[in-house]
Amino acid sequence: MTASNPDTIIELKSVTKRFGSTTVLSNISWNVLQGHIVGLLGLNGSGKTTLLRLLMGIVRPSDGTVAVAHRDLSTQSPAIRAVVGYVAEHSNIPRAFTPDRLERVGRRVFPLWDAGQYEASLQRFHIARNKPIYVMSQGQRTLTAVAFALAHHAEILLLDEPTNGLDPLIRREFLANLIEEAYDQHRTVILSSHHLEEISYVAQDVAVLHGGKVVATGALDDLLQQDHLVTLRTKSGVGDLNTLPGVGTIFRTDQQVTMYIHHFDTYAQEIADRLREWHVTEWTHHPVSLEQLFQERVGDHVG
Repeated sequence: MTASNPDTIIELKSVTKRFGSTTVLSNISWNVLQGHIVGLLGLNGSGKTTLLRLLMGIVRPSDGTVAVAHRDLSTQSPAIRAVVGYVAEHSNIPRAFTPDRLERVGRRVFPLWDAGQYEASLQRFHIARNKPIYVMSQGQRTLTAVAFALAHHAEILLLDEPTNGLDPLIRREFLANLIEEAYDQHRTVILSSHHLEEISYVAQDVAVLHGGKVVATGALDDLLQQDHLVTLRTKSGVGDLNTLPGVGTIFRTDQQVTMYIHHFDTYAQEIADRLREWHVTEWTHHPVSLEQLFQERVGDHVG
């Protein structure tokens, strides 16, 4: 199975994942471009971790097809695991292991193991080689797993909430190094995080999961430009705002109304004409923030 676009390194077509009678992922079609950092957003229970585990080959889709690094998940799962680095939210490294012992495993399993890269990462993250996993903090465990993934030259990094447990300075350093690694090594990174400011900082593309479905995906800059907030003064005689094209959530106060408009450029002229008919002459609009886009897509109101 090869991707329809040669720049696509991950391709899902009509993927559904069920556990018993529970559908966790529903009819997902999604592409990831090689060398991009992708932010994966969603509320708890939206299916983010299941999606990452599926891309790693830990679980299989109930329906649909998955291609990772131009390999078919259904027939080439071992080959996929050799080129994908998966860092779980809660470290799956054996608790008695030290980074030294973990390196011995890496040398045996991965032909392209890079001892210099591993050592550099441990030093950068301030991880002692002889420190057992069970005495490490959650953040240190995650950084050890990241160092391991980088050292076997994974083409794709799947990171599930990697900055949980990191102090602010280490978090900032980690994110800066992640960007550097992605660009210098042309690695593809999927970063699942509930920290929207982190996604805004590192990601070129985003995907929003809600109820097991991808409800928004694309280049981050494009997504933030396509939707706008429109604000106008409240006055008598204004028509039914819910009939405006592209309208989403409407926020009202005593003095003004703010509307979330999907695909603003598509509907801007029609909205202007309708407001003019209602004798609304003063109104403003501006692109949404990532927080506003996320909350609109998952059904929560922006504060």
